[in-house]
Amino acid sequence: MTKVIIGLLVVCLSFLGSVVAARLQVPTPCLTNLQRAFAATGATRVEISMNGWAELPAVEMTEAELAQLLREACQAAFGAMTAEVSYSVHDSTRMARAAFTVDDVLVEANAQQVDDAVYLVATLRSGSLDVWELQQALSRFFAAAEVAPRLTTCVVGVTHGRLSPATAQEIVGNVLQALEANMLDFYSDGGVVSLTASSRMLPPGLSFAGRHTNLSLMMRYDEQYGKTWFWLAWPTCAALS
Repeated sequence: MTKVIIGLLVVCLSFLGSVVAARLQVPTPCLTNLQRAFAATGATRVEISMNGWAELPAVEMTEAELAQLLREACQAAFGAMTAEVSYSVHDSTRMARAAFTVDDVLVEANAQQVDDAVYLVATLRSGSLDVWELQQALSRFFAAAEVAPRLTTCVVGVTHGRLSPATAQEIVGNVLQALEANMLDFYSDGGVVSLTASSRMLPPGLSFAGRHTNLSLMMRYDEQYGKTWFWLAWPTCAALS
């Protein structure tokens, strides 16, 4: 299971129309705090990427059933399905997959059977929608299958030029202050700045050796284009435990 979920992760709550869907609404993490903290970097936001996955009760699904599950989830989230569903088989994994764009949201979703478990997965990317709107869409997507998802979210941005050490330090301080976070690990080699931290203003994340982390920030200079890229992420890594 861990292998499957790690592979899937590489790379918002509204009225859902029925009593069942309302019961399945995901408790609202304060992910808007992550988006607000990104403003403290001073970078221009390029996109927000949000991934969700859930395991369905143990069932055996045919190719047609996996495809129908995927179609119904996409229709519940976006009102339409603008792409054909492809199907593939690899070892013990059978997968129905679709990718399409709707209302400035790039959708990549799949329903897959792995041994005796079924997983439903969706990744949304948008340059204009905010965290709350993407979370609403994912909530509708998974409510169609009567499951609640695990989520991960990353805000991506860019600024021109290379950051000076003083500027990078100031940005790190601004983000930590915006989220009232405690820094746990820090790395910098002049081209890359990376840190992990813990904030009570964000939902729980992952615990290692008694330390809890739920926030990461990376800044990397791209010499080819003369820009510095930013990734501010909230991981929900309970899926990997």
